[in-house]
Amino acid sequence: MAAHLRATERPGTLDRSWILVNMVASLDGAATLEGRSGDLGGPADRMMFNALRSIADVIVVGARTAMIEQYRAPRTDDAELRLQRLRGGQRPQPDLVVITRSGNVGPFPALTAETEGDDTARVSILRWRNAPLGWAVEHPEPADRTPEGTGTHAAVDPAIPPRMSDAFALLRSVRGYRTVLCEGGPSLLGSLHSEDLIDEWCVTVGPVVVGGDSTRINLSSPEAGEPRRLQLVDAIIDDSTILTRYLRDRST
Repeated sequence: MAAHLRATERPGTLDRSWILVNMVASLDGAATLEGRSGDLGGPADRMMFNALRSIADVIVVGARTAMIEQYRAPRTDDAELRLQRLRGGQRPQPDLVVITRSGNVGPFPALTAETEGDDTARVSILRWRNAPLGWAVEHPEPADRTPEGTGTHAAVDPAIPPRMSDAFALLRSVRGYRTVLCEGGPSLLGSLHSEDLIDEWCVTVGPVVVGGDSTRINLSSPEAGEPRRLQLVDAIIDDSTILTRYLRDRST
């Protein structure tokens, strides 16, 4: 699976990374089951989850999702995959960036784990600091992961609200990320969708019906604009679970 995904051409630009998202939903469109997404997809979704992580330069996730899902620093244990990453100019492990517009970052394992050395994932916080600072990439110390970590800021116009395009452009300029994997949550995906920043959608449809009023995987405002046209490039059925992959059709 990882080799197949790596074969896809993902042509980012000098100032813009290729952004792909990976989400799981129930058959009736729910993004979570009892508050979490992990039980919706099963083994097939976990396979896709690990394969996508293995091709990404960085994993970006919203602060609330990181806390709910108890995110840990990414790790690629497969020696061959690590070698492929190194040959492709990537670090052995994808980095992890937790993004927050509110400024709040709750506790989760990746914030307390040591991330020293070239062989471990780097964990950073991408935080909105209000004008004139704007978005900031912070590198908190492992001892306490305080909000006041050092980092790089991008100045903004105080009249302009936080934009995802500015946040991801800062990541590109600071770290040079070419392939960015976003794992949610729905509000973050909604913001990316509203600005038409998503190039690739990987969506697992789990064989479960949830009911109730669960959130969709893409939670955006009514002003999100016209529907985006996508092209199906992969559809795999594994034990009643459907793994799909779509590319953004930008020809029109």
